[in-house]
Amino acid sequence: MNLLLVTILLPLAGAVLISLLYRQGQVTARWIALVCSGVTLILTAWLVATDHVTPFEHAWLPSSSIDIRLASASMAWACGCSRSARC
Repeated sequence: MNLLLVTILLPLAGAVLISLLYRQGQVTARWIALVCSGVTLILTAWLVATDHVTPFEHAWLPSSSIDIRLASASMAWACGCSRSARC
């Protein structure tokens, strides 16, 4: 699975998990939020440090021309520049 997509959707998954386990109490919700935030931070730092992002494209509504495209702004090849050049 695309690491960029996981990084973007992980907070949403945490929110859904918190809403499903709301009867467990505030402490459980806070731990879930802390774990999801920490993992998101680690994944984001990994993406920035390694520049290991592949673009993600998905046809959201195939009958129309609406689609989802995700990519990192730091990817030099996306704009045709070398790694040292500023796009």
